[in-house]
Amino acid sequence: MKVTVNSAGLSRGAYQAIVVVEAGGALPQALQVPVTLVVGTSPTTTITAVANGASYAQAFAPGMLLSVFGTQLAGVTRPASSLPLPLELGGVSATVNGVSAPLYYVSPGQVNVQIPYEVGIGPAVLGVNNGGQVANFPFTVAASAPGLFTAADGSLAGSARLGATATAYMTGDGDTTTFLITGSGPAAGTATSRLPRTKLPVTVTVGGVNATVTFTGTPGGMAGVSQVNFTVPANAPLGVQPLVVTVGGVRSQTGRLTITP
Repeated sequence: MKVTVNSAGLSRGAYQAIVVVEAGGALPQALQVPVTLVVGTSPTTTITAVANGASYAQAFAPGMLLSVFGTQLAGVTRPASSLPLPLELGGVSATVNGVSAPLYYVSPGQVNVQIPYEVGIGPAVLGVNNGGQVANFPFTVAASAPGLFTAADGSLAGSARLGATATAYMTGDGDTTTFLITGSGPAAGTATSRLPRTKLPVTVTVGGVNATVTFTGTPGGMAGVSQVNFTVPANAPLGVQPLVVTVGGVRSQTGRLTITP
């Protein structure tokens, strides 16, 4: 059996679909075969790796910031200047499973995109289109894949006192309780009570001690980034302590927070 695809009318990019083969006398009667179609494949524009935009782990979730590494991904270096994030930047566009992915930053060696909330969970294929030259890369989207934004040494900004409220930022916490258009975020200055919340349960530990989480959601003026407010436990150990955020049972990488009396 030979299956062919008519790509007429499709924009240059990468698409994913499922081919279902059925046979009445076979067990199982149906076989699902995932396939990827790339329109405009380029021998020069290539993707060598993708990663969580905060932790650089190989873990991915809807709405997450995704760092894409490769060669000739763009002809210029250019960041997005405002929200909503653009779907085209410096002649570059991107898709995940055929859904347009907003762009944070483009350069010849790295492109940062937001995984569309609409792709859901399961197998996915990223397509990057640099002026008609297309590269693709497969990965798998999970319900959550939290990654903390930290300094190069793993530390969070500043320090926190025992019993005080502290804040961490992450990406990859998945869907929110309020629908968010991919590439957009709440208006700057939106009251905390009206901000979109992370849908999955969130926990925080500081120095191995459970902290009380007071808010987790998308802050005003940001897209693909979530803010976690928590109370530093009164019995947390002092000094530089490991901090871990867990979303829907999935742990982030370990950050470091300095605790003071």
